[in-house]
Amino acid sequence: MQKLFIIGNGFDLMHQLPTKYVHFQNFLRENFEYTPDTFESLWVEGQQLPDGDIVYNEDDVVRVIDSLISQTDYKDSDWNDMERSLGLLDYSLINDDITDVYDKEGTLHPFHTGNNYEDAYSDLKEVLKMFPHFFKLWISSIDIENSVTFKNHCFQELIDVKNDLFLTFNYTETLEILYNAENITHIHGIRSEENSIIVGHGNDDTVDEGIYHEDFYTNEIHHFLRKPTQKIIDENHLFFSSLRNITQIYSIGFSFSEVDLIYIQNICSNIDTQDITWYLNIHIDDQGNDNRKERATYKEHIINCGFKGDFDTFELA
Repeated sequence: MQKLFIIGNGFDLMHQLPTKYVHFQNFLRENFEYTPDTFESLWVEGQQLPDGDIVYNEDDVVRVIDSLISQTDYKDSDWNDMERSLGLLDYSLINDDITDVYDKEGTLHPFHTGNNYEDAYSDLKEVLKMFPHFFKLWISSIDIENSVTFKNHCFQELIDVKNDLFLTFNYTETLEILYNAENITHIHGIRSEENSIIVGHGNDDTVDEGIYHEDFYTNEIHHFLRKPTQKIIDENHLFFSSLRNITQIYSIGFSFSEVDLIYIQNICSNIDTQDITWYLNIHIDDQGNDNRKERATYKEHIINCGFKGDFDTFELA
């Protein structure tokens, strides 16, 4: 009997690690010098070095990232759904910082105005392409060995560290450090590996053509911040093809967000799910309420992804 464990951020939170997106927000606001929730310019101009490279002031870059995420249509002051927000950024907010150019007769000069738009949106693209860098800084700052004071013994007794498979959406080494688990796939990368962190939205929409062709830059930004799920699946085909002996699936701290359902679909398409039991974790919050409604939603998502087996629950007391 081989089990598959699908591990989400709730697993790290269960171990009292500061891995909520609000902790990322706090990290930025505590480690960089800027005032959040202000209406400063979103146009950050780069400075050219003697070797020709263009650099941007990191405090200003973080301020722009913070401002755009915090002003999305899906606004949440705690950034609880930050990845979705990345797909809803309102790039046009920078237009307030761009000067229109007029000729002597007071007629708008489209060519020179267009140049200003091109410069502003080009800088905005470079600024937002630095987002993964700051995300990695935050993830790398989380100290597991000195922060976690306990192991979950129910989880430790449930797993077979040498035989079971682990699909984790976390960037941390919690499974490795605390439980010595071996067969782990970090589907979105791991912080200890250079350039492996993947974070982003799942919005396929593109931006309509702008008057000054600013959509050329905004669509490039939008694509850069999008999670390349199909590429990720292709690169992890060995994992998905190794699931044929799975008889039980456990999901822990995983919220089944829309952008990540493609991975569940691939799990279900690679195994005969009719004889498999999927165990959903019962979570009790600080007020004594369990996640009954969330489990019902998760079950619906799993069925829609092609799962035809049974469901059960388990609790990590």
